[in-house]
Amino acid sequence: MRRIVAGFTFLAFVNSLMGCMVSSVEKVPGMGAQTIEAKEEVVELVLLDGSTVTFDDNGGNFTAVPRDVVRGRSLTGDTIVVPLNEAWQCRTRIPKSLSPAELDTARILELVLEENTLVMFAAPGARYDKKADRIKGEKVTRGTESYRLNEAISIRGGRPAVIRVDELKRQPEQRVSEIIDKRYHVYTFDSTGGQLTSMSGFYGTTVDGEHVSVVADDVLYAAVKRTDPALSAVATLGVIIAIAGVIALIAIATKQSCPFVYSFDGEQFVFDAEPLGGAICPGLARTDLSRLDYVKPVDGEYRLLIRNEVPETQYVNRMRMLLVDHAPQTSIYPDLQGNFYAFTNVLDATSATDENGMSLMKFIHASDNVAWQTHLPSASKEIDGPTRHGLTITLPKPVDAQKAWLITNIGTSSWGSNMIRKTVEYRGNSAPAWLASLTPGSEASVELDRFLQREETYQLKTWVKEGVTWSQATTIVGQGPLISEDRVYPIDVSNVVGDSLVVRFNPPKGFWTLDYLGISYDEPTVVNPVRIGARWAEDQSGAALLPALNSADTMYYTMPEVGDIARVNFAVPPLQEGTVRSVYLETSGYYELHLQKEMKDQLGRLYSIGINPGQIVKTALEEYQVWRAEQIAKQQPQ
Repeated sequence: MRRIVAGFTFLAFVNSLMGCMVSSVEKVPGMGAQTIEAKEEVVELVLLDGSTVTFDDNGGNFTAVPRDVVRGRSLTGDTIVVPLNEAWQCRTRIPKSLSPAELDTARILELVLEENTLVMFAAPGARYDKKADRIKGEKVTRGTESYRLNEAISIRGGRPAVIRVDELKRQPEQRVSEIIDKRYHVYTFDSTGGQLTSMSGFYGTTVDGEHVSVVADDVLYAAVKRTDPALSAVATLGVIIAIAGVIALIAIATKQSCPFVYSFDGEQFVFDAEPLGGAICPGLARTDLSRLDYVKPVDGEYRLLIRNEVPETQYVNRMRMLLVDHAPQTSIYPDLQGNFYAFTNVLDATSATDENGMSLMKFIHASDNVAWQTHLPSASKEIDGPTRHGLTITLPKPVDAQKAWLITNIGTSSWGSNMIRKTVEYRGNSAPAWLASLTPGSEASVELDRFLQREETYQLKTWVKEGVTWSQATTIVGQGPLISEDRVYPIDVSNVVGDSLVVRFNPPKGFWTLDYLGISYDEPTVVNPVRIGARWAEDQSGAALLPALNSADTMYYTMPEVGDIARVNFAVPPLQEGTVRSVYLETSGYYELHLQKEMKDQLGRLYSIGINPGQIVKTALEEYQVWRAEQIAKQQPQ
């Protein structure tokens, strides 16, 4: 149960000296698709209901400039959007479908094949050969063809009623029953028909060869391929590197996080971890565990590339690998304390809904990077409405179960990460002093923790139903935002009645993502990982980093500038016979935001946030409105 972004590692820039590449995999969260630049290549869309659209190797495209499309519902209730310039024929009436009894005598003028591809026959039409069970005739595109009867999902006689594209533009109120695109793909609308409209959004060809167009407001988030030339020439490393891949526009503009970790998979470096998110001062320093999905042994080494990608100074105290060799039929999950557990039987949820009754099962059925989150364009239009979601998830439970292990992939959203910086900036020039006061046990630290528990912006309470009441079972700690890790939380279920466990979350809008929730009732095996320090490490200037990275002390590897990098290699111990290996990276440290030297404080806003429950959400949505308007303005033609 891991993220599927392995499929989105892209050819970056051929390393002219060493043959290695760097690939980054991130996502554009639910921020309003209008903020994606047209020049960027869209890889995958996650829609509001959790469905996905994956584009072929050419990628999808985004247009911020509205264009003419015909939009409506399919016969199965799905949304259909067809760009008018892709339409070969617009039909106001569909040809009659022939019944099996009519085939012996009828002239067959059209077939719709299983992939919704149209075959049109020249006059007088095709004939059905009952003995051969085939339909044979000359196509209008020349050449005689025959088709098995079971290849066709619709057999048609008669001619359609057609409206020309220019006529449709003059009569936009005219409903369209069916569109045939220029590749003879059939789009059939329900009884309400399709209607001409203008929209901005995504278009392209999917991996299945189907041309699709998706309205921007129907997209929860998107994966976007973009090239970053910042590392196009790093001569001191003896390599030429360009990072390419799926870069979230919001990450560049607003993301706050500690180092990006890239794993070498034998061909290229792939974005694999982002530890220490939210550790914005020495008093909040911590140790994080990050699973490395892409690292592969090469010449007896695991190789990592560490990079500062945002305006921060990042401090790494220690970095080491934790190797867990385990039976192939088991899955490994760590808890918040750094303990590792091997599970053999994890059960998935049986139902999941939000506060509106919409199913979340497409999001949470697997830890696959298709994660539920707030659709910010919609939420920001209702700032005075409820500030929280209500997510209810049902999991199976043995009737006599006393204890359970909740398996989660739940993280901080990108906009939630952005609000860390925003709330610090509200303090103006007093921000550095406040950050310095956040030492363990201090009054400022206790006050901050009390606020976080009340608002659940980065600590999410988990409630379980016990009869007719709800009891808090545990608290989920936020991670990410671009990569969220699997974690396990033990919970008490001794007071839960029946054979189902009902779990509830009330996440504040705009702050959380939810990718997976599972449960196990078997007592797991505690696993002790092998801990190995780096065997070699250098920064971009060639300075040795081992003294800073191999011990938990006061010596830090410091990355003060965007683009600072380090290469870190670890020796690979032999794999135990009959086992598979899960690789984790343990990172200790913190980061400091690069704040403006002179900042006007917003203490009134900060005071309102502090005394009014839910005000932080309203403030976050207001900030989002401002940010989104700025991004859309940049898209408009001058």
